[in-house]
Amino acid sequence: MGLEAYRRTDSNDILVSGKKVSGTANIRLPDGSFVSFGNVILVFDHDLCERVLMPTPELFKDKEANSHRTWVTSLKTQLGREVSYSEVVSAIKETFENTMQIEFDITNTFTEAENQIHESLQEKYRSEEWLKTGRWSPVKDYWRPK
Repeated sequence: MGLEAYRRTDSNDILVSGKKVSGTANIRLPDGSFVSFGNVILVFDHDLCERVLMPTPELFKDKEANSHRTWVTSLKTQLGREVSYSEVVSAIKETFENTMQIEFDITNTFTEAENQIHESLQEKYRSEEWLKTGRWSPVKDYWRPK
């Protein structure tokens, strides 16, 4: 998309101008397949984030920032324009294909087993229990107060 992005050392954060614009997770499975997932921040409301997440100092202890305002950016901010979801999907697809010398076949179809996993995960993450007491990350216990 014309931005100089890089992965933060020992992290899954993708930075542009020293600020987080994406978080990713990647794994190669035993069968040789590759799974990549994460987020790309299209637009970010710093004021809302500060009010809703109530960040603690521990959240930023491993970063060169002390707030979401100094740590997080968005494609809109970096590019100076609105960016559509489909534009991001196209850019990611094209970059993966070119980098890995592959061609994606995007059919948006799941196997029956994948559908069952998808449904169970939706059920879990949409439940009242998860929304009220679930953890953002099992590694970062400080994220939400108990």
